[in-house]
Amino acid sequence: MDAMESYKNAERLAKEILKMCTEKGITLKELQMLKTALPIAIDQKVEECLSKERLS
Repeated sequence: MDAMESYKNAERLAKEILKMCTEKGITLKELQMLKTALPIAIDQKVEECLSKERLS
């Protein structure tokens, strides 16, 4: 998978997440909090995956 394809997949996923949030009635304040919390959660998950990979 090349970088452009990966970016397009990430962009599609971001749109799906926003659609899901809208369907669930997320408030503007919650959306702003998600904007802050999501990168942190992603960083933690990436670090967790890298740690598991190093241990293998």
